[in-house]
Amino acid sequence: MMKVLIVDDEQEIREGLQVMLGAMTVDDTRIEVVGAVGGAIAALEFLGGTETQIVITDIRMPGMDGLGMTETIRYRYPSIQIIVLSGYGDFAYMQRALRLSTVDYLLKPVDEQELERALRRAAEHSNHKLRARRKNMPRAAFEEMDAPWKLVLAADIDTMEEARVEELGGVQLVSWLMVKVFEELADELGHLCYLADAVRLDDANLVIGAFADSQEEGERIADEFAARFAAFWRDSMKLPVSIGMSASLGRASTGASPYYQACQALLARLFQGTGIYRNDADKERGGERPKAEWHALLAALETANEAALQTEARGRLDAWLERGDAGSLVRGLEAMLLILYEYMEERQSASSMLRALTTADLILKWIWVRSEAELRQRVQDQIRRIVEEISPEKPEGHVLVAAKAYIRSHLTTSFTLADVAAAVYVSPHYLSHLFRERSDMTFLEYVTALRMEEAKQMLREPGVKIYEVAEQVGYKSWKHFSRVFKDFTGIGPADYRRDAT
Repeated sequence: MMKVLIVDDEQEIREGLQVMLGAMTVDDTRIEVVGAVGGAIAALEFLGGTETQIVITDIRMPGMDGLGMTETIRYRYPSIQIIVLSGYGDFAYMQRALRLSTVDYLLKPVDEQELERALRRAAEHSNHKLRARRKNMPRAAFEEMDAPWKLVLAADIDTMEEARVEELGGVQLVSWLMVKVFEELADELGHLCYLADAVRLDDANLVIGAFADSQEEGERIADEFAARFAAFWRDSMKLPVSIGMSASLGRASTGASPYYQACQALLARLFQGTGIYRNDADKERGGERPKAEWHALLAALETANEAALQTEARGRLDAWLERGDAGSLVRGLEAMLLILYEYMEERQSASSMLRALTTADLILKWIWVRSEAELRQRVQDQIRRIVEEISPEKPEGHVLVAAKAYIRSHLTTSFTLADVAAAVYVSPHYLSHLFRERSDMTFLEYVTALRMEEAKQMLREPGVKIYEVAEQVGYKSWKHFSRVFKDFTGIGPADYRRDAT
């Protein structure tokens, strides 16, 4: 049985393809249409809960188009084959489709024989990988696998902010390529599987299971994979990649999850730079100090004093980072989060299970961070969320108040969301979220409204020039100011000044 999902925004085409496929067999294999949806987002939601082998998709659809969806499918579900449909004239789309390695590119209206040939090629492509069918495996299934030897590797590009990432097609394409390179090496080396359901921070994070009949064979495979994978990215893609390895696992292994071990080993790149790092299961370090030593943190929590809480957390984080040891850093972060969420339980009667789950989920994401600065920002944002949670009586919070004060005092200058976010010590994404959620307007809408109100006050003054008003409210071009003013008020600044005076 060949299981196919149809994605097209035109109902008539979806129904026509269902009829065509329902009557078709490919090399004595029946076609089962498991679903027919009208858009890319619906298709991705569908794929999350249903087994599908082939996706037939239109190339142009409202919202996310077929190729945007294809990129996403490639790194989420590498084993799914994709056939793209399009009308004449979409040559640029066709080129991009070929770069994404879609199985086929068919023109509408679809010819039945061409579709059958495309499905045959998709099946052959899938069958070519049958020996690697175990390449995709849930993490729990891998950990329960009855293999004499196992190991987990966590691989990641060390920075996604380089211009080189954009040269290669952007983050999504680089993330897909991570999986593609893994698949090529897995076909050659064997005994490797992609743990697609592992907790990750973003789609470039790659979690791999290695298994073998002996420790010697397994370590040879893991070492060769790590060396060749890192060399490919370094030499061919010109991007640094680091890899963390868990301790070796036997049938009766106990202790920390191999996934956790691999990611913690990868965290060593924060201190030692790009490299291949092994978890040392025998290396034990002292834990964080007892809860009694957290009195300053608890005092800041009790008063919902975010400034004091951030200062205390920042000092502890700096101390953990100075040690240069991933294990100490992770244990410190775990202890701090557990203290914070325990306090929230007491205030809100939350479950201790929620505390453990929330802490574990955050730690499993944070250990993927690519720099100390990124880790600091994530800790800072999380503490801010906790303060907001325990201080709901503050509708805006001091961050938004401080941001608005900064904007009001800098109206005569040119500034960006990033400038304001830096001034109030938050990320641009977080500040943008605060404006939308708590001010019922975007950052840009707020700034524009403030500037236009200031401009209206100035235009009421006799003798003031429009270009002077524009400069005083932060616009370098009076023509641009005039357009924005008219969009905001319905009339131009000259007409407004005439009516007002």
